[in-house]
Amino acid sequence: MKNYPNFKEYKPKKVPEGAPEGTRFFCDDNGNDWYHLMYELNGPEWKVGYLQDGCVVWATQNIVGTYSPAGLSVAVVDSVPTNQERTRDDIWYFEDGKVVDKANYK
Repeated sequence: MKNYPNFKEYKPKKVPEGAPEGTRFFCDDNGNDWYHLMYELNGPEWKVGYLQDGCVVWATQNIVGTYSPAGLSVAVVDSVPTNQERTRDDIWYFEDGKVVDKANYK
């Protein structure tokens, strides 16, 4: 499991080549740039964006160009409760390194 805490918007010193005009850039508390990270993490694992209280805002396997980490932390996990992207009806939490549904949340 990988965890990237507390993404905030920032202006990079140098805009990455190929970044579309108007691209917003985000960096976590450890200095990881989301624009680069989303390509690095694009694989079969689940990526979840969650709030400070652990509430999951989004969960997907493909983050490239579609999900913003603004104001969220992002974790990479092996599975999610329904094994599909989170819908509006799903209430999930990130807890102890895994994603759990509301019924199993402490």
